[in-house]
Amino acid sequence: MIKYKMDNILVSISENIDDLHELSQNNRDIITRSNNVGCFYCLNIYPSNQVNYFIDCEKTGLCVYCHVDSLIGDSVVKSNLKDVLIRMKIKYFSTIIT
Repeated sequence: MIKYKMDNILVSISENIDDLHELSQNNRDIITRSNNVGCFYCLNIYPSNQVNYFIDCEKTGLCVYCHVDSLIGDSVVKSNLKDVLIRMKIKYFSTIIT
């Protein structure tokens, strides 16, 4: 369990991707505290200081490659960031064709 202080509220974060998905919104503070960020839409990982565009009153970062608001900072991920991004992409962006 990771404890993370966000807006003066202590939040316990497990490696549960639903918990991490919530942290992809209003994540400017997380991006600032992270060394790297990853996008669970395009799966790119890059230094957090490259994030220059924010939406939602400048609170949610956009990916510099695909411009989607699907960034996760490495400061809130306790396992391999790429593995987490892949799991999140499968859950939130996969389409099943029947």
